[in-house]
Amino acid sequence: MSKPRICVIGAGPSGLSTLFHFAKMEEMPEIVCYEKQRTWMGLWNVSWKTGLDENGEPIHTSQYHHMWCNGPYESHQYPDYPFEQHFGQQTPSFLPRAAMRDYLEGRFTKAVAHGRNLRDYIHFNTAVRYVKYNDNKNNFTVIVNDYNTSKILEETFTHVIVASGIYSFPNLPEIPGMEQFKGRILHSHDFRNPREFSGQRVLLIGAGYTGEDILLQCLKYGAKHVIMAYRTRPKGDTCIMPEGIEERPIVERFDSNKAYFKDGTSAEIDSVILTTGYRNYFFSWKTDLEYRRRHNLILKGCTKQHCFIRRETIVYFI
Repeated sequence: MSKPRICVIGAGPSGLSTLFHFAKMEEMPEIVCYEKQRTWMGLWNVSWKTGLDENGEPIHTSQYHHMWCNGPYESHQYPDYPFEQHFGQQTPSFLPRAAMRDYLEGRFTKAVAHGRNLRDYIHFNTAVRYVKYNDNKNNFTVIVNDYNTSKILEETFTHVIVASGIYSFPNLPEIPGMEQFKGRILHSHDFRNPREFSGQRVLLIGAGYTGEDILLQCLKYGAKHVIMAYRTRPKGDTCIMPEGIEERPIVERFDSNKAYFKDGTSAEIDSVILTTGYRNYFFSWKTDLEYRRRHNLILKGCTKQHCFIRRETIVYFI
């Protein structure tokens, strides 16, 4: 049997964990990892940029400067690389973004077996364009755009592992009147600094963890008034909301300077921040690897497993 040749798409924490465990093997299969950014860590690379990068690729990261982890590190640290080992001391349970990224980078540089450097397996600044399964050869063709050389390359692999994540393509609801609204509308994917909203009346649509964090940041950094529009129930049912935050049911329409809510009330606002989640999106696929762009549905024929199996060849989504 020929040696496997494996393609890993994405060098964020999931792709790096995949490389990490392959690197622990005495004899590694041949592995090529493609990463469209110029460095690793995926979403953990905060950037002031929004929209498109210098190559015309969509900005991958959805993180903002003052983000804090909403889960304690005790629940998601790597068992073979504890936080105390990395920082040399005990740390608070809830860490800021920069500390978490530092920890992740440490894990993938300091704890790799056999003296291997994971960067050696990564092609940075290289975007995957197309993946197709070759039924007659039982393998995959992967087409990439190498921005380092300005070339389109075509490679063949026995396996493909997709680790490019699902938190980069915003879910953008269409609400009547959005086109007439004269203020600013943005998705949390493009939110970077709460100081931009100082002195403003801000409406957040969506009452999840991201909405909760962003509205508190806006209030802390000088927003005049903040409204959170919820779909099912207000946060105030389960916790005490700070002064300056108002909750209303979902928005039904806009006009030039107002939002109109389901309970019949309205409010004048300056900016709208959509914290409405993300769409599961990947690049183009051949028909038998079709990806359905619906929430939480990974691949045709898959329910509990995030994979598509065709004979002995597997595409994994992690």
